[in-house]
Amino acid sequence: MSALIPLHGRFEFSFHARPPVAAPCEVEVFVDFTGPKNTRQRVRAFWFGSREWRVRFRPTVTGEWKFTTRSFPPIAGLDAQAGAFTCLPRRADEKNLFRQHGPLRVASNGRHLAHADRTPFFWLGDTVWNGPMMVRTAADWDRFLRHRAAQKFNAIQFVMTHWRAGATNPDGEVAYTGRDPIWINPHWFERLDARFDAIEAHGLLAVPVLIWTLGRDDINPSTLPESQIIKLARYMVARYGGHHVVWVLNGDGRYYGPAAEKWKRIGRAVFDLPGRSPVVQHPGGMQWPHDTFENEKWIDLIGYQGGHGDDAETWQWLHSGPPARKWKKYSPRPFLNLEPPYEDHICYQSRRRHDAFNIRRAGWWSLLNAPPAGLTYGAHGVWGWEEVARPPTDHAYTGVAQPWHVAMKLPGAKHMTHLAEFFRSLPWTKLAPDQSLVRSAPTAPKKPGRLHVVFSRGADGETAIWLNGEKKNGAWLGGDFTTWVPEAHLALGNEATGDFGWTGTFHRVAIYDRALSAAEIAAAQRAPERHAPDPVAAWSFKKRGTTLRDESARGAPLNLRIATPDRAKITPAGLVLRADAEVKSIAPAEKLATAVRASGAVSFELWFTPAEWDHRACGRLLSMQVDRWNRNFSVTQVATEFTGHLRTSATAGNAEPSLATAVPSSPSTFIAAARTPSGDCAVFYLPQGGVIHIAPRKLQHGLSAAWFDPRTGQQRSARTKARGVLDAPDARDWVLVLKK
Repeated sequence: MSALIPLHGRFEFSFHARPPVAAPCEVEVFVDFTGPKNTRQRVRAFWFGSREWRVRFRPTVTGEWKFTTRSFPPIAGLDAQAGAFTCLPRRADEKNLFRQHGPLRVASNGRHLAHADRTPFFWLGDTVWNGPMMVRTAADWDRFLRHRAAQKFNAIQFVMTHWRAGATNPDGEVAYTGRDPIWINPHWFERLDARFDAIEAHGLLAVPVLIWTLGRDDINPSTLPESQIIKLARYMVARYGGHHVVWVLNGDGRYYGPAAEKWKRIGRAVFDLPGRSPVVQHPGGMQWPHDTFENEKWIDLIGYQGGHGDDAETWQWLHSGPPARKWKKYSPRPFLNLEPPYEDHICYQSRRRHDAFNIRRAGWWSLLNAPPAGLTYGAHGVWGWEEVARPPTDHAYTGVAQPWHVAMKLPGAKHMTHLAEFFRSLPWTKLAPDQSLVRSAPTAPKKPGRLHVVFSRGADGETAIWLNGEKKNGAWLGGDFTTWVPEAHLALGNEATGDFGWTGTFHRVAIYDRALSAAEIAAAQRAPERHAPDPVAAWSFKKRGTTLRDESARGAPLNLRIATPDRAKITPAGLVLRADAEVKSIAPAEKLATAVRASGAVSFELWFTPAEWDHRACGRLLSMQVDRWNRNFSVTQVATEFTGHLRTSATAGNAEPSLATAVPSSPSTFIAAARTPSGDCAVFYLPQGGVIHIAPRKLQHGLSAAWFDPRTGQQRSARTKARGVLDAPDARDWVLVLKK
């Protein structure tokens, strides 16, 4: 008699190699399933230990299913095995979300996830990176899952192997040993089997990270040879592909250049069989490698990490950076912030702890910067699964974390419950960002005029930033320039990752291997058409074309190239840049790095006219970077202020801390807005209360207005002060909803 399996349940079958297998990790076993109406699907089986292999499969159609196996190389007991089972209709009283509605896929509109029966799935995840590998008892794991399920969370993110924050599990085991070849440890994964089963029993989605990317080479699986990464990832996909999952191929990495090509190859090899669960990547904080992966068919979701900072750049990146700019440009895919700031985690810049307000603000902005699909929450103490109060392993800079059972009750998690319930009560699958709904008077002149900024550091360490001939700020910055990366390119009006585009006109740029004196800066202020003597590189942007020639007389010319001529051109005024322009050096800026290393001093002088003052603006004027977290220097406009970052042997690899013309205020007043296409529903998030002026032309008449309290989940009616003008109840953050 064949096994009876409920629809969307899990069929499992084991078979045994008759002879001993010397290298079981090198054996591949495929299982071909054939179901009703000639439904076909191929999956991999996995080595369970000793001579045993197993296959796990989730049927999608009711009726009789048959299967056959093929092993490579052919091995008796593994090859040419056959069997059958019967898939029964789901029970009428089925309560499990996934057995009731089926596995997840990208919805037909490409903007969110949905079950097989088209029921929308609003993602509310929790970050429990260490949970499954570190939790000591099934009761503890059940306690945590029950708590999150009651809070309406529906996805659990975790790491599958040992990694930087967990070198072994509590029994001292690791997921694999060796490097080339690796030896997979089936017993490690037996422990995870029970954790997966518990996640599914609570009606939650498992979101495992297959290969963590950032960390020490000795425990970091991404440093394995490519063939072994593929082997390890395929094993995990085979073992847990019968569960309800969304795969995260890689965690916390920098997927640019050669690394991007590597992960493309790995993704294609791991997810090579049809019928799989959705796949997403998890880049490092405030990184956007997705342009490179746009045509990769194995990527179903666009995942990103808002990161754990709290400065103006971080907030601007979140509310109006790449997610907000890119969602219309890609073929439709759901956008998910998989790692906003963790509650109670120390902020990178202010060194305060992220409180519930920061969590709410990041959450609401993440859901309104692109068509909402959901987001993931994180609590410091839960993600590392701390048993006692202490800093997480290899993360001392994040601060002491509370034990997991204390941290899981931080207030921000409940506020995420309110957020999810709010969206689930609306036609959220039809919402899309529309900032034109918000009218606001400019806080500064729209035409700021020509500006002159100098950022310099002398060999004695004295660093200063000047605006229009006036010194605005100064500090002592120690160290030398031996840590500069010579292979980095110079970028103008953006950075290497394309994440901080600037708009405006450049008139002149010069870089020196010395600190400009106050007299030289004053002279340049009086005669803007001339730069100081002997620059290492200089450009005046007078000759038309896509090649911008270095006008200095120092070494090989550091010429720039306009890669986006539709967004950058030479005019009589200078080099005019539109949003997302790409202008960078043809070759690495090696001569610049060499000169600055030798002198121990540097100055950047820029003449330019911003397109406008904008409280959301945050653009790189000039930078020399490999990626978001590996830069030699940058000069940045942050609203009406300017900042300089400079890497030395005494600063971080990202050239922090910065020096600013003034302390830039966080763009915390940014009001995010979204509406349905028909205009019958609109949502506005106000981080600091106040008055909102709504442009009603895209909204239907007669909509009711209510203020939603993101702290309590309660609503109150909203009264208009005048047509399209409403006043928030107080100065805290509020959500305004207009609907039929």
